[in-house]
Amino acid sequence: MLHSACVRVLRRMDVKIANFECPGLEQDADIADFYGIVQSVSVDLLERDPLVKEAVSHLASARLRDLDPAQAELIVRAADEVAAASEGVLAAKLPKDVRLAADPAAPRAERNEALYVTVSRLLRVWAVIERAMKAAAGVSTNLRTVAGDLTILYILLQQAINFILRLF
Repeated sequence: MLHSACVRVLRRMDVKIANFECPGLEQDADIADFYGIVQSVSVDLLERDPLVKEAVSHLASARLRDLDPAQAELIVRAADEVAAASEGVLAAKLPKDVRLAADPAAPRAERNEALYVTVSRLLRVWAVIERAMKAAAGVSTNLRTVAGDLTILYILLQQAINFILRLF
């Protein structure tokens, strides 16, 4: 229930921001902090509680079947960009997992697991990039350059994360 409440809060905030009923995350540091905290709690619950994982995977798998092809492509593109900027297991497995999760012909149990792994990895990468960008902002020219490079990946990943969270 707590995970579901976090997701509802994030959705409502997204709607209010989109309708200009409250400042956006870039305009108000307090709102950005609150949003980040709620999102972190949601991710922690998803990653650490097997019952939450099972319930969310089941719900997301059902919703994933009805994905608009453009939305599925956004998630695949974000995963591919993360993999291209990574190495090791993340670079090797993320593209395969995201495609399995988006494949309606794949067995349900395999799709659910691939979806869970993909979402977990994308959420963790997104959180790391967000922290790195905040830390790098204004520190030095070199760090600002790195933050600029991360910004492109962050924007794509943020779009995918926002859509993924709506699945749950």
